[in-house]
Amino acid sequence: MRGLNKYLVGLLFLISLIACNTGRRATPQPQFSNLYDSKSQTINADFKLYHSSSDSSIIYFSLRTGELLYTRYSNELFAAKFRVGYQIIDPASNAILDSNSQVFNDKKKETNQHLIQGKMSFRSAFNQTYDIIIYLQDLNRPSQTIVYEEFDRNRFQNRQSFLMKNELGKVIPGNIITSEEALSIESQLIQSDSLYLKHFDFGSELPLPPFSSGTATEYEPQSENVTSLPFSGKGELKLTKDGVYRVYTDPKSEHSFTLLKFSNSFPEVKSTDLFCKPLRYLTSKDEYAQIDTADIPKDVAESYWLKWSGSKTFAREAIRAYYKRVEEANRYFSTFNEGWATDRGLILIIFGPPERIMKQFKREYWYYGQEATGATLSFSFRKVDHPFSDNVYELERSPGYKSHWYRALDSWRAGRPYRAR
Repeated sequence: MRGLNKYLVGLLFLISLIACNTGRRATPQPQFSNLYDSKSQTINADFKLYHSSSDSSIIYFSLRTGELLYTRYSNELFAAKFRVGYQIIDPASNAILDSNSQVFNDKKKETNQHLIQGKMSFRSAFNQTYDIIIYLQDLNRPSQTIVYEEFDRNRFQNRQSFLMKNELGKVIPGNIITSEEALSIESQLIQSDSLYLKHFDFGSELPLPPFSSGTATEYEPQSENVTSLPFSGKGELKLTKDGVYRVYTDPKSEHSFTLLKFSNSFPEVKSTDLFCKPLRYLTSKDEYAQIDTADIPKDVAESYWLKWSGSKTFAREAIRAYYKRVEEANRYFSTFNEGWATDRGLILIIFGPPERIMKQFKREYWYYGQEATGATLSFSFRKVDHPFSDNVYELERSPGYKSHWYRALDSWRAGRPYRAR
């Protein structure tokens, strides 16, 4: 239930963001309680960070009016009031380099629903890569959302130097594309005459269990061709084939940024592939082979859920919980693999969202359970510098996870959604 308690927990770190402060200030390690749990992010909003010049940046945001509480403004109008802000952090020292916020208002008639779009500009005369926290708060009630990402001023040619919009003029918030419509692309920093696109297939390797001592296969795909697009600061691109696209201003250079093209239902689980493949985490090799080779794989997959759960009611509950986590993993962790097929996706799906997340230089720590009891389960992820993605984190595996892993699997295979405590 979306209540005040969740709001206060989600603001454990956000409280320090509200004041408009600048300069270097030492802070504790950033900790979050619901960074990868959209159910606890009580506002659904999209953000896009765009470097509009060598010393300035813009945060674009969009959200539906239904995400905010409107109060009566006049006989005909209702008004919403919300705050958008940011904090730039040096990941090596956790020093706050800059922070600011701005209050926005929106008015509408009682029955009118529309998309709110806006932007917030700020000076960003940095020349390195930092972290940025962006947040949006409803000032009429205790609701908020937080995103955490890299603030890349070290390389001009990265996705934050480009702005993409759909045919209706809506800013594309990240690097995931789910439509085949033509998109406009522009940059104030990159003035190349052409852009070059290389297409690659998605990775096919699944992550190893957290107790495994094996080594995952490296993602080293080959591109079949290079597509050239007219640019000169503005251009148009259309991605019709699913997969990974690297965008270059010089096809001989390694400097590029990545776009991910998925089907229009992504990150939701609406395809047979996305329903069946994540079951590999719960099934034996022989069980999964039966699903994979069946004439109708989804029917066989559903029969396993029914067998494990014992009734259609319990099976529906387990399916709903499992694939909600698959969807969340796709939303937050997709790289050259779908998010569910990454290390963080694996842990999120099997163990549930962590109760606490701590961000440190090139690392993430996930904690389950209460610190006071001494029964905390934790996972450590190391950020990997990868040419195809800035969202690759590798789990530090340990034999000590084996009992936790099989306890979770036993629960799922008994039809009980598992949440580590």
